[in-house]
Amino acid sequence: MSELWLIKAQQYLLQNKGTVSLKKLERFTGYSERHIERTFENHIGISPKRYNTIIRLHHFLSLMKNTTENTTMTSLSYEAGYTDQSHLIKDFKNIIGLTPGQYLTTKNKLAVNFIELH
Repeated sequence: MSELWLIKAQQYLLQNKGTVSLKKLERFTGYSERHIERTFENHIGISPKRYNTIIRLHHFLSLMKNTTENTTMTSLSYEAGYTDQSHLIKDFKNIIGLTPGQYLTTKNKLAVNFIELH
């Protein structure tokens, strides 16, 4: 069975910077939620939701890196597709292990900013 649709789904998630719901992914691929989840787990090693979250956090990190001093964390979280800052902080801490504030004060960001995409 060809998993070409999986590559297209990954590209779709990347193009949309991790803001795609599972329902939208179902419509995009034509597959059921369960089939998408199984295929992601088998081929990528993580769920589509976690994959999507990692992409969104990468986008947030790039926004954070290229921001001015006057930009607030709240505005960056909205720009990255989060509905509120608390959701961003929860995802950030869950995936990266630090809060965004702690991340900003970390000197060796390379070691901390290692989010593995399979």
